[in-house]
Amino acid sequence: MVATDLDTQFLGDLPRPPVEVVRHDITRDTVELDAFDLVPARAVLEHVPSRGEVVMQLVKAVRPGGVLVLEDLVFGAALVPISGRILSPPTKTAAFARAFPAMEAGFRGAGADPQFGLELPAALAAAGLRNVDAEVTCRLIRGGSEESAFYTMALQDLGPRLITAGLLTPDELAEPLAFVQDPVSRWFSLGMVTGWGWRG
Repeated sequence: MVATDLDTQFLGDLPRPPVEVVRHDITRDTVELDAFDLVPARAVLEHVPSRGEVVMQLVKAVRPGGVLVLEDLVFGAALVPISGRILSPPTKTAAFARAFPAMEAGFRGAGADPQFGLELPAALAAAGLRNVDAEVTCRLIRGGSEESAFYTMALQDLGPRLITAGLLTPDELAEPLAFVQDPVSRWFSLGMVTGWGWRG
């Protein structure tokens, strides 16, 4: 079993063996051909410009009969109407309606695609995989929970940059930041698209 990343500092707790940890850049480094029965990549493709080429690289690492599983996010303005139906208290919908598009714009400004998850089935099929399938997962998140910590950290990290870029004001950041830490709050998570296909 091999785990790879550009930065392996967060893989230090994996048991070695059976896991081999390798620093690897999928956009530049070669892959071991026909080496794995299962190749998963989570929240990777949305960040790289040469997405089609990377999918082909990952396919090469899969043994014939093996499966490639790709997961990427879908979020931003497109999800605001859906999120607004479940968001509680509903008086906070407007704050989310401002924050989500701002984060989407910041994501795109960094060269990432916040809706690439929707393209995964087509990308897997274009790579020649068979029996391609996919699903979208959105979880109900409760404010102040362990799952909500991601949103707190994301807003704290990205917020100042979004303000500097003129995408949010300090007040427009403060309201959703307080919301995600409030135990009475409820909202749908960012969408995670999981797509898979088998190599013939």
